[in-house]
Amino acid sequence: MINLNELEPGIRTLVAQFIEAGRPSARQKSFEQRREEYLNSIDLAGETVPVWNISDRVIDGLMYRIYKSSDQVNLPILIF
Repeated sequence: MINLNELEPGIRTLVAQFIEAGRPSARQKSFEQRREEYLNSIDLAGETVPVWNISDRVIDGLMYRIYKSSDQVNLPILIF
Protein backbone atom coordinates (compact mmCIF):
# COMPACT_ATOMS: atom_id res chain seq x y z
CA MET A 1 0.00 0.00 0.00
CA ILE A 2 1.16 3.54 -0.73
CA ASN A 3 1.92 5.77 2.30
CA LEU A 4 0.09 9.07 1.74
CA ASN A 5 0.67 10.52 5.23
CA GLU A 6 3.44 12.90 4.18
CA LEU A 7 1.37 14.58 1.46
CA GLU A 8 -0.36 17.94 1.95
CA PRO A 9 -3.95 17.21 3.15
CA GLY A 10 -5.70 18.43 -0.03
CA ILE A 11 -3.37 16.45 -2.27
CA ARG A 12 -3.57 13.41 0.05
CA THR A 13 -7.38 13.40 -0.28
CA LEU A 14 -7.19 13.75 -4.06
CA VAL A 15 -4.65 10.92 -4.41
CA ALA A 16 -6.67 8.67 -2.11
CA GLN A 17 -9.78 9.32 -4.20
CA PHE A 18 -7.87 8.51 -7.40
CA ILE A 19 -6.66 5.22 -5.93
CA GLU A 20 -10.09 4.27 -4.55
CA ALA A 21 -11.73 5.03 -7.90
CA GLY A 22 -9.21 2.86 -9.73
CA ARG A 23 -8.05 5.78 -11.87
CA PRO A 24 -5.47 4.84 -14.52
CA SER A 25 -1.83 5.78 -14.15
CA ALA A 26 -0.72 9.02 -15.80
CA ARG A 27 1.40 6.83 -18.08
CA GLN A 28 -1.82 5.46 -19.57
CA LYS A 29 -3.24 8.91 -20.37
CA SER A 30 -2.67 11.28 -23.23
CA PHE A 31 -0.77 14.51 -22.76
CA GLU A 32 -4.02 16.44 -23.20
CA GLN A 33 -5.78 14.40 -20.48
CA ARG A 34 -2.89 14.94 -18.05
CA ARG A 35 -2.82 18.69 -18.79
CA GLU A 36 -6.57 19.01 -18.15
CA GLU A 37 -6.30 17.12 -14.85
CA TYR A 38 -3.38 19.29 -13.78
CA LEU A 39 -5.28 22.48 -14.57
CA ASN A 40 -8.26 21.16 -12.59
CA SER A 41 -6.02 20.60 -9.54
CA ILE A 42 -4.42 24.08 -9.39
CA ASP A 43 -6.88 25.28 -6.70
CA LEU A 44 -5.28 22.83 -4.26
CA ALA A 45 -2.12 24.95 -4.24
CA GLY A 46 -3.79 27.73 -2.26
CA GLU A 47 -3.69 31.48 -2.71
CA THR A 48 -1.31 33.15 -5.13
CA VAL A 49 1.52 35.10 -3.50
CA PRO A 50 2.23 38.41 -5.22
CA VAL A 51 5.72 38.81 -6.70
CA TRP A 52 7.39 42.18 -6.21
CA ASN A 53 10.74 41.34 -7.84
CA ILE A 54 12.47 38.45 -9.62
CA SER A 55 16.25 38.27 -9.89
CA ASP A 56 18.78 35.67 -11.03
CA ARG A 57 22.02 35.10 -9.13
CA VAL A 58 24.95 32.74 -9.46
CA ILE A 59 26.40 31.52 -6.17
CA ASP A 60 29.27 29.01 -6.19
CA GLY A 61 28.52 28.24 -9.83
CA LEU A 62 24.82 27.50 -9.25
CA MET A 63 22.08 29.62 -10.81
CA TYR A 64 19.34 30.76 -8.43
CA ARG A 65 16.13 32.57 -9.29
CA ILE A 66 14.92 34.69 -6.37
CA TYR A 67 11.26 35.68 -6.08
CA LYS A 68 10.55 38.45 -3.56
CA SER A 69 7.02 39.25 -2.43
CA SER A 70 7.92 42.71 -1.11
CA ASP A 71 10.79 45.14 -0.60
CA GLN A 72 11.27 43.98 3.02
CA VAL A 73 14.72 42.68 3.95
CA ASN A 74 15.78 39.68 6.05
CA LEU A 75 12.71 37.63 5.17
CA PRO A 76 12.83 33.82 5.47
CA ILE A 77 13.43 31.84 2.29
CA LEU A 78 12.41 28.52 0.80
CA ILE A 79 14.74 26.66 -1.55
CA PHE A 80 13.47 23.82 -3.69
